[in-house]
Amino acid sequence: MRFHSPQDAVDRSIAVVHQDYHVWPDLTVAENIIGTLRRPPQFASFVRSRTMRREAHDLLERLGIDLDVERKVRDLDAAEKKFVEIARALAVDAAFLILDEPTASLESRESDRLLALLERLRAADHGIILVTHRLEEVVRVADRATILRDGRNAGFISRDVMTATCSSKRSSAAYPKNRSRPAPAARRPSSPSPRCARGPKQRRSI
Repeated sequence: MRFHSPQDAVDRSIAVVHQDYHVWPDLTVAENIIGTLRRPPQFASFVRSRTMRREAHDLLERLGIDLDVERKVRDLDAAEKKFVEIARALAVDAAFLILDEPTASLESRESDRLLALLERLRAADHGIILVTHRLEEVVRVADRATILRDGRNAGFISRDVMTATCSSKRSSAAYPKNRSRPAPAARRPSSPSPRCARGPKQRRSI
């Protein structure tokens, strides 16, 4: 499938949430979600502000997001700005979301709030591609992962394997083996092995 413009993707119910923020700080939450659409609710050449606020409020409520739609976006924290971007993507009836490193600039608590929203969207049958280098996020929200190395597909891995690998590495860190015991001979892995600890960035997606 090839797209020749962003609108081609929107027409096929696909939306993208970029790593960098794409919001208008001096506009309200409602204006960022509904007022920036190609066809906001209008009467003649005037945008219906009351309808816009109601639609934004109803959408945020369905997503389980508690935000005042009349707040200026500049007054929101980092996670709330991402919520606004996701809500705007869903305002065009997107069934499939692509999120590029959405937690890169978030603190741990903010990341947890965002991942909780992704879990709710997954439970509501939204398709999601999450691009991230944090394996713990993939284990939490992904059904499977594609490992990219140097921009190329390096293999697939299931959630069960990711969970088992992380559990094994955490156990090894908590209970190190006797140092006097000889280490097993090194073997060349036949397939890519995920890393639980944060290291060089390798993009993984749902």
